[in-house]
Amino acid sequence: MFTDVKWIPKNPIRSDVSPRVDATSYGSDVLLTEDGTLSFDDGDLATVSGVESFKQSFRTLILPEGNERFDYAVISRIFKPLDENDFLAESERLANQIAQHSVYDAVTGKQIGLGHTVEQVHSIERKNENGKNFLYIEVTATGVEQPLLVKLPFLPY
Repeated sequence: MFTDVKWIPKNPIRSDVSPRVDATSYGSDVLLTEDGTLSFDDGDLATVSGVESFKQSFRTLILPEGNERFDYAVISRIFKPLDENDFLAESERLANQIAQHSVYDAVTGKQIGLGHTVEQVHSIERKNENGKNFLYIEVTATGVEQPLLVKLPFLPY
């Protein structure tokens, strides 16, 4: 079990990636459960759109080392059992990766990198809740007035 720890930079990590993509403009997608399986609503596939679709995309693009299922994912050591100092250092590295993440999807013709929507990364926190570990990443996103808190389950590495 990990100890709770929170990384907060002196100044938020800012994205300079362009063009900007409004988080509210994210289209519909199949809703995934916390463990990444398909979600159903009255027997039909559940869907998510807009800001919730952006948050789901965010969760699916942050992957642990050794679990590189997408060429364009942000790969991080943050899911490993790091001590506090290593976690803080890895959090800063991950925040910079998120802010600079730029990917163009040739199939859809859209920018899908996190840096196109994330304006700032404010904090990264590792928390244990009822025996399960989670990351909470607080970001400011284009098109959303209030900061967003994205919850990621710890994935196997």
